[in-house]
Amino acid sequence: MTDQSGAFPWVLMGDVVDFVFRGISYSKSVLTTDSDATPMVNLANIGKGGGFRDDGFKYYSGPSKKNVTLIPGDLVIANTDLSSAKDVLGAPVVIPSSVAGREVVFTHHITKLIPDETKILKLYLKYFLESPIARQFMKAHGSGTTVMNLQTRALPKMEVPLPSLEDQRRIVEQLDVQLYKLEKSRESLVKLKLLLKSLSRSLLHHNVSGHGDLYSLSELCTLITDGSHFSPKTVERGFPYITVRDLQDSGIDFENCKYINEDSFLELERSGCSPKPGDVLFSKDGTVGKVALVSSTEPFVVLSSLAILRPNSSLITPEFLKLSLRSPEVLEQALGMKSGTAIRRVVLRTLKTLEIAVPSLDEQRSIVKFVDGELSRLGSLDNQIEELIDQHENLRRSLLHAAFAGQLTKEN
Repeated sequence: MTDQSGAFPWVLMGDVVDFVFRGISYSKSVLTTDSDATPMVNLANIGKGGGFRDDGFKYYSGPSKKNVTLIPGDLVIANTDLSSAKDVLGAPVVIPSSVAGREVVFTHHITKLIPDETKILKLYLKYFLESPIARQFMKAHGSGTTVMNLQTRALPKMEVPLPSLEDQRRIVEQLDVQLYKLEKSRESLVKLKLLLKSLSRSLLHHNVSGHGDLYSLSELCTLITDGSHFSPKTVERGFPYITVRDLQDSGIDFENCKYINEDSFLELERSGCSPKPGDVLFSKDGTVGKVALVSSTEPFVVLSSLAILRPNSSLITPEFLKLSLRSPEVLEQALGMKSGTAIRRVVLRTLKTLEIAVPSLDEQRSIVKFVDGELSRLGSLDNQIEELIDQHENLRRSLLHAAFAGQLTKEN
C-alpha cells in the first residue's frame, strides 16, 4: 500500500471489521416492478466513488435469506464494476433512512461491512474507504476486462489507520463540515453547466430552427448511409475506427478512438463506411443526436451506429446542416423516430424523412458565423467550469488524505 507513516497506527481491516461477502444470487423470475416488494440494494444504488442512489433499487419477491438484510446506517461496498474505470469498485455507501421500517436485502455484487465500533467508527471507516489510499487498494485488487470483480478475500488484509475513538469522531466531524461545503460548491458548478447547456439550446432554437422552407433530409443530401454492420478486430495502432463515443462537441476524438488494421480498413472503405471531408456524422443508435462535421483528411471508417450524411452543396452547407441537426426541434424529431427493444435506434429509411428548415445559402453562412462564435464562447465557459469541478475533486481527495495522515485532529 501507499505511505502509511502518518500520525496513527495501522491495523488490518479484518481485525476490526466483519464481512458478509455475498448477498443474494438471483434470477429475473424473483424480481418484480412492485415497489411494495423487498427493496434490493445493487450496483445501481452506488455512485462513482461512493454515495447512495435512491433510484437504483431492484425489488425482490424471492425467499428470505439469513445475513443478507440491511437497515439504515449499514455500510456496504460494491464487489463489481461494469466498467473498466473501476470508479464503483469497492466504493462505500451508507444505507439511508428512507428505507426505515422495511426489510432490505442486497445482491451478490455487494459486500456488507460490520465494524467493531468499540475500535472503529462506521462513518470513520466509510470516509477512509473513500480516500485515495483505499480507492487505490480497491482498484489494485480488481480483476477482469469488461466486468471488474473485487478480490474480496483481500479486504481483511487491507491496512487501515486507527486513531483513538476521540480522534475518529473529530475527523468525522471535520470531514462532515468541509466535504458538505465542497459538495454544495460543486453542485453550484454543475447547475452552471446545465445553464450553459440550456443557453446553447436556446441559441440554436432562436437562430437556426424555423428559418426558411422545409426539406426532408433525403432532399438535402446526396448520400445518406451508415457505417460497418460488423465490428472488426481492433489493434493497438492502425486506421481510426470511429464510434458514437468518439463524437464530441469539439469534433471527432481521434486520439482516444479504436484502431483497425489495413485489411479491415480497406474492406470497410470499399463498403462505403469511410466519410469524406464535408460529410456530417449523426449518431442514430443508442445515444441519438450526437453530431460532428468531418474536417480531417485523415482516412477513417465508422460503425453502423453513425449515419454518414453528404450535403447537397446547392441547398445546404455542411456547417448549417450540423447546426440544424443539433437544434432542439430536429433532435426532438429524431428521438421520436427511435424504434427497437434491446437497442433503441433510428433506421436510415426513417432518418431520411427528418425535416429541416433551410434558408438561402447566404443566410446559412451568416447564421453559422454568428452561432458558431456564440457556441465557442459558451464552450470556453463550460471548459472553465469543468476545470473547477476537477479542482473540487482534487481538493476532496486532498482533504481525505490529510484526514488519515492525522492533519485534522485537535492538535492540527
